[in-house]
Amino acid sequence: MSSFQVVEEYSNNTVVYPKGLPNDRGSRSVSCGVLIVVVLVAIAGWQTICYSILCVFAPNSNLTVRLSASEIILCSPLQLLLFCFFGLVTTQLLLIRFSLLWEERHHIHGRYGGSKIRLFRNVWNMNMKTMSAFIIGVVYTIIYCMQYGNPVLLIQDVGPHSTFFIFIAAYVICNLIKVEESKLQNSIMLERMNGMDYGSGMAYNFFYGYLDIVLPNRGGSEKGMIEKIEDYIDQQGLNDSSFPVKKLFIIIPSSAYTPSKLSDIADGWMEPAGSLESHILNRAGVQQRVYKNSVYRIKNPNTNDEPVYVAAEGATPLKSLHDAISRSGENQVFYREHLQELMSLFYKTLRKIIKADRDCRDLCEIVYYIDLDEHGNRCVNIAELLLYRIEQLKNIQRL
Repeated sequence: MSSFQVVEEYSNNTVVYPKGLPNDRGSRSVSCGVLIVVVLVAIAGWQTICYSILCVFAPNSNLTVRLSASEIILCSPLQLLLFCFFGLVTTQLLLIRFSLLWEERHHIHGRYGGSKIRLFRNVWNMNMKTMSAFIIGVVYTIIYCMQYGNPVLLIQDVGPHSTFFIFIAAYVICNLIKVEESKLQNSIMLERMNGMDYGSGMAYNFFYGYLDIVLPNRGGSEKGMIEKIEDYIDQQGLNDSSFPVKKLFIIIPSSAYTPSKLSDIADGWMEPAGSLESHILNRAGVQQRVYKNSVYRIKNPNTNDEPVYVAAEGATPLKSLHDAISRSGENQVFYREHLQELMSLFYKTLRKIIKADRDCRDLCEIVYYIDLDEHGNRCVNIAELLLYRIEQLKNIQRL
């Protein structure tokens, strides 16, 4: 196993994430929710059976304190509305979020940095309206139960048909105050947007605005990635073993930060070695726009191995994302809170697009890794990581 916390992709198309990066959510929350529903239905059924038996064998028993006609017409529906609303709020805050917690606890390292406090804070995060409604509901329920007894018996006074409409009204109120709103729901929402999220948008922009231009050979005058690397080898007087992987390496650090030169995060192992042949194109009103890829020379100072050359660069949209979370802006807090989610969606979408494109799938290698330790300090020598990935690819080629 590698000492790097990097996403590993194997020849059978299997992708393995390190525990510090967000993995796909499973169906544990659904299973837990179904179990809760079964238990509640079973409890309700048991109470119905007990109530029916009591009505048969004790028809004259005083099951509830009857209210006056005015109370039934006015007070009971309002009180029942409050209890239905409180019940829905409680269901969302406790039962549904407990189901979500059952899933999220399996992602405590990848999504919450191993912090249980951060996990619980995200699961039970709520807006001020919901918090106020929940507190008021608890206080009112306690007072009512102490004075009148079981609030469920209000259904007998109002009637089942009226109760149905009251329940709908309570549901509408829950939606108006956005009971389900939380940091966790925002994260889940991003996953369910099917490519409409910011992370996926960056991936599509990066691929069709850049990679799809510089990687393939479309048969025109412009060369593809392999041809440009071969030309570079000839111009520099190198041999194929000096440039062992003829692909463009895309660096995706979990912090979204990539310096202007990769050699700045290579601890002296790497230095710039020029660029591949430029790709010039008229695009979107810009005449003679220049696209180029950087080449780096990597030399492990601890060995006598010959230097290795590699075409590598960061994903430019992530630089914009890092700027967005580093400076003041309207969505700065949201992007910072969901940075890992956006990074994960960017990687997954970009990988999917590249794998689906026949002309590009073998010309690009994505390196998605954790670049900071728990204290926020850089913990990876990018040159060493690139050498590790190059060695992996060479082993695959030998098979």
